[in-house]
Amino acid sequence: MGSGISESNIGKSAGRMPNGIAADRIAFLLIVLIGLAVAIFLRTSMLKFYGFFEPDGFYHFSVIRYAVAHGFQIPKYLDISGWPSHTIVLEPHGLYWATLVPYFFLQFFGVSYYAVMRLVPVLFGLFDIIGAYYLSRFISRDRLFGLLVIFLVALSSGDAARTSALIYRGDGFVTIFVILALIFLVKVYKEKDTRSKIIFAALSGIALSFCNLVWIGGEFATAVYILSLSLILASGFIAGKKERVIDSAYILCGMVVWYILVNIYAISGFMAPGDIFTGLDFLPFIISLSLGCIASYFVIELGSQSIIGDPVVRGGLVIAAFIAVMALLSVTGILYNIFVANGFVVTTSFSATIQELTPPTFNFLFASFGSTLFTTPMTLMAIASISVTHNNFERILAFAIAMLGFLPYLFMRIYDSSGFMKGNARLRLDPDVGMLAVGAYLATTLCLQMIAIRFNSLVSIPLAILSAYGVYWLISYSRSEKQSLVSMAALALLLLSVSTAIGYQSLIFFSSYIAYSAAKLYAVLTAIGFLFLVALYYFTKGGSMELYGRVALVAYIFLFFISRILFPQSLPQTLLLFFFLLAALAVLAFDFFNNSNNWHIVLIFFFIFTIMQLDFSYGASIGQADNINPLFINAMTWLKNNSPNSSVVLTLWPDGSVVEGVANRTSVTDSVGSQNLTKADLFAAWLLNQSADPQFLTSSINGRPNYLVTRFTWLSETSGIYVESGLPNSTVPGYSYAALGSVGESLQSNYTALKFGAGPNTEVIAMLQKGSINGYIQTPQGISPFSYIGFYDQDNGNFTIIRQSSYNVTNNQTLMIVYSGVHNPSLPINITGALVFRNLIANSNMFKLLYLCGPSGCAWDNGLARLQLVYVNSDTKIFKIIYNNTNG
Repeated sequence: MGSGISESNIGKSAGRMPNGIAADRIAFLLIVLIGLAVAIFLRTSMLKFYGFFEPDGFYHFSVIRYAVAHGFQIPKYLDISGWPSHTIVLEPHGLYWATLVPYFFLQFFGVSYYAVMRLVPVLFGLFDIIGAYYLSRFISRDRLFGLLVIFLVALSSGDAARTSALIYRGDGFVTIFVILALIFLVKVYKEKDTRSKIIFAALSGIALSFCNLVWIGGEFATAVYILSLSLILASGFIAGKKERVIDSAYILCGMVVWYILVNIYAISGFMAPGDIFTGLDFLPFIISLSLGCIASYFVIELGSQSIIGDPVVRGGLVIAAFIAVMALLSVTGILYNIFVANGFVVTTSFSATIQELTPPTFNFLFASFGSTLFTTPMTLMAIASISVTHNNFERILAFAIAMLGFLPYLFMRIYDSSGFMKGNARLRLDPDVGMLAVGAYLATTLCLQMIAIRFNSLVSIPLAILSAYGVYWLISYSRSEKQSLVSMAALALLLLSVSTAIGYQSLIFFSSYIAYSAAKLYAVLTAIGFLFLVALYYFTKGGSMELYGRVALVAYIFLFFISRILFPQSLPQTLLLFFFLLAALAVLAFDFFNNSNNWHIVLIFFFIFTIMQLDFSYGASIGQADNINPLFINAMTWLKNNSPNSSVVLTLWPDGSVVEGVANRTSVTDSVGSQNLTKADLFAAWLLNQSADPQFLTSSINGRPNYLVTRFTWLSETSGIYVESGLPNSTVPGYSYAALGSVGESLQSNYTALKFGAGPNTEVIAMLQKGSINGYIQTPQGISPFSYIGFYDQDNGNFTIIRQSSYNVTNNQTLMIVYSGVHNPSLPINITGALVFRNLIANSNMFKLLYLCGPSGCAWDNGLARLQLVYVNSDTKIFKIIYNNTNG
């Protein structure tokens, strides 16, 4: 990575032979392949799991399975989704074509659609990397900058969060089409002849339409497009560039192409009608932008000799026009319908129970973006250092500061492709259209990221491009000031990388104490460190910086060795570190013997490795969402093999998709097609109800299901179930529970004592004597006996519940002890867990179904139906529902 692979050097050095050109290209391609290989490694870490990462994947698998069985026809209604009436397939068909198209050809080689579907997201991850590289070339054509972009996207946990194997989501497929739309948009402004401009404008509209075709939330891409066009048009007007205004008219024609196509898709059934901007709500934007083009053209053409010819005046007109348009859209309610009621922001109580729709925390941002948070000067730094909470004012303030931090990028220019080596970086008050497009991309995705964590993949691409550009421009600018590459750039890179690595470990260390405060402190200190380096550079201006940089580099290498002692990593990371150290030593030795200066190569090596060591944790720690584990899959496989094909299953809505995907049975609710409030909320209320509710199973909502699937993981989702149930907030304490910690067992001559950790200086103790049992919470202040003590056999579902009699009950709670019949030679009783339940949840249907309904009896009985336990493991229980006077 250096002068040998800079595009500016290809064919430009004196005496360069053709084989030198070939060598440069081979070296460049080899490094690109390494980046892609690393991306594949990270994105295939989950292939050890069965099925898909989350329930949605199982639903999409059911749709694809149906399509393959019916001549590659995607169904309008999935016949196993929803009961008693099936639910329309709302996802656009492009989401399924992403698998069906490659499978159509690969099936002849024995490849299953299951294998294709699990790996297709990785392919789109590679598309993201390549697309980001070509988009970045509009900012600078230097290949070194492109390589930085490739590695930052390849190593981005945020991008991998939606483009890894087993993660089948539309927001993982949409990014490449957003990038293509922006590439073609910028090409319109870069081309010289009219014919090329028309072609690229049309291609831009076509690529934009594919966003709507692969993801139901694809309208965000339209927002990126509109904002890009608005910024470019405004910049052309302010700078008096008539040709840029004219080119914007071509882009408007491209938007018309998009509008026509998405409506054709809707009419043809390829996507659901009513997406944002596809109806009459598109007219205010296209009319406003068209009028803006016309007015800008005539103002520039006719106003050059008047006060309007002043760029400052034209800038004021742009601001006034923006305020007027926003006010008009707000008054008419269009903005509210677009951003709140119709898509970008989901505000229902049901959505509050979906984890991926919660706002991000600093820890989440760090895990998603790692070093790029700090190598993008003052952008996401605002979010990292300001409270990221549900407070709308703080979120708006953080977003405003973040976008102000983007402004310097508009003026950070490198004049030609040799900018890195020749130091052609300057500050220039003429924002490039490529940078404006990336800025619009960042603004839209950053807004979405602040709303919900699910959008981390979308923001990772513009963030990676700007992060790479910040590092790249900084080094180039130091060259323009006649400084060594190991001057300010060296110290900046080293401090940022080291502080990121140290901060990451600090967050782990402090996570159980003051994680939130440590995170904010770390962000602020990193920002101060960055500003200190800038000040140091301007005050020293030279010589001594060389020494500082070399000392910092040696310290950095030393820190890596120390980190391996304090924080041992896996063998692959150790080998990778060894490779980078050898490469660094080879470069330094070459410098010493040849009196050259290639320290920037060493810096880039360690900069990339710092990100790699952080982001490899993504592959090492990732697990399937929503507790989709082998035991649950085994239960669904049993259901598939031991129930009639026409069976209908009642279960919690996320698990319904797994019922459909693995068991191939109809589910009353699922995570995509049937998660409507009329079903999910009533089921949640029934689970937490104190009565058996005899009308629930036989109501028209459920249509007399044949099987009930319950899971112990529902306990971890109790808060979400509670929100969906609509119970009054005053009852929250009664529905809480606590899982106890360490287990200690002691066998005495006349009793057995079980002790469970319950917190500092607190234990839960159960005394088992012949003919009696008692249990209590013990604290330094005394004991607090339980109302009931229960035992549950996780292997077969047998249970015992005993009312406390040895003491006067004081805490009105239930102690449930879970054990296994599998012998454990180290324990008198093979206790596998224990939980303490408050009174309301202990009397709920969910508690009865989980613990008090087994093969020998069931505490749940509504008088109209009874439950027969037909399958049980430590994760899942399956009941056959037997209705009175019928076989069900």
